[in-house]
Amino acid sequence: MDISSDDFAEILYRYGSTDQLQYIPRVTRQLYVDVQASLQIISTQNTKYLSTVDPEKVAIRSKASSEINRRILARDTEGTLK
Repeated sequence: MDISSDDFAEILYRYGSTDQLQYIPRVTRQLYVDVQASLQIISTQNTKYLSTVDPEKVAIRSKASSEINRRILARDTEGTLK
């Protein structure tokens, strides 16, 4: 799941199971393998939206996303991602 809304992220962290937090869709993984260029403008409307959720759930999701994040950084370093 690509979380593009603070509200959706909060719902996932608050009510999501460990399996749901760890799940990264195949299409999301493939996007970061095949994409040639990326432009993202990332901002949040509510900077404290995760202040009331279990930090362990945030850590589980972060760990699940780490493979994709490493791939993005590696491709950026190699110059294959613009």
